[in-house]
Amino acid sequence: MEDTAPAQPVQAEHIPASTTRDVRLIERAMRERWPMTAEVRKRSIRTALCILYGLDDKGKPRTKMPPDRARLSAFRALLAADNLNLAAEKEVLPQQHVHLHQGIDFDSIPMDDLKQMEAQLLALAGKHATEG
Repeated sequence: MEDTAPAQPVQAEHIPASTTRDVRLIERAMRERWPMTAEVRKRSIRTALCILYGLDDKGKPRTKMPPDRARLSAFRALLAADNLNLAAEKEVLPQQHVHLHQGIDFDSIPMDDLKQMEAQLLALAGKHATEG
């Protein structure tokens, strides 16, 4: 039986994230642009980031890294979400399309600072999604 996109937007309480299969479904939903609420999109991105970096739901390191397949699917989900963001930017502001991250040496930034920036960006993304 093949999974198909839901007719109605998926609600936040329906997002599991504990298995490789769940992460692959999140990846597919992002890639195929399934309708979802802003809260679901936010939780999906957070879930993918946690799996990719081997963190639990509270952002603490897990004792065991997730399987490689789960981490690869999480990475693909993040790429799909980024592609959606880039496409939306081009539609909204084609003349003002600028990538502020270019030229930044991320390796020189401490991991704690990156995690703090990530949390701030996710909060802004959630705020923007609810306003839009």
